[in-house]
Amino acid sequence: MNTLNFWRQSILVILPTLAFFNMGAEGGCANSEDSSDVAQDEIVAQHWLYYNAKSDKTDVRSTFRFGNDLGTVLQLNAPAKVSFGTMPLGFDPNFGWHHSEVPGVANNGTIVYLNNEGQEARLQTGVIEPIAFATGPLAFARAESASLAWQGTPLQPGEDVELFVASAANRLNFVRFTASAAGATAVVMTPDRLAQLPPGGAIFALKRHKNSRPNAKTKLTVSYESLDAAGELR
Repeated sequence: MNTLNFWRQSILVILPTLAFFNMGAEGGCANSEDSSDVAQDEIVAQHWLYYNAKSDKTDVRSTFRFGNDLGTVLQLNAPAKVSFGTMPLGFDPNFGWHHSEVPGVANNGTIVYLNNEGQEARLQTGVIEPIAFATGPLAFARAESASLAWQGTPLQPGEDVELFVASAANRLNFVRFTASAAGATAVVMTPDRLAQLPPGGAIFALKRHKNSRPNAKTKLTVSYESLDAAGELR
């Protein structure tokens, strides 16, 4: 059976939203403008580092918008530019973000943004906190609540964990659980959602996210997606 990771499945869910905000000319960015056309102090930056253990690479994305998080998408034009360390992030007109990939876990990186007035901002991205499944069988009764502890540090403020559970026969048939309380070390699965899946083989995946706002105009999210784990639902 072909292996589809849960990130690709999540894309199926969020693409309609992205399309709503980004559709339009030049491959899909509604009302997209050059960054030089707007006041530089009104540009909002959203940066995202996403490590996927299955591909062993980190996806680095930066989106620039005018005014707020849902404002007009901006394409940086010279002299404005953004890089991860010395690696430039190229603009993708289909999604409205500046993007590149880094092999392995891109810990302790620096996003460097130069605006059209020559002002430079450096953002330290820190450590992408890992998460994995603890050793032991993953077997759960669909009619009962269950707690699944992860291998990794407890959640800190601003962090959350997503647990996806899918039918092994159809990985597009999945349910999602979350944990966000500071100090949490496990995700609680509830029978109302587990019962939506058929009995039999199941695939589990974990994602850990940390969201922060270094300043009023900058948002940073770092994420780590675990290797999948096979289990069973009874």
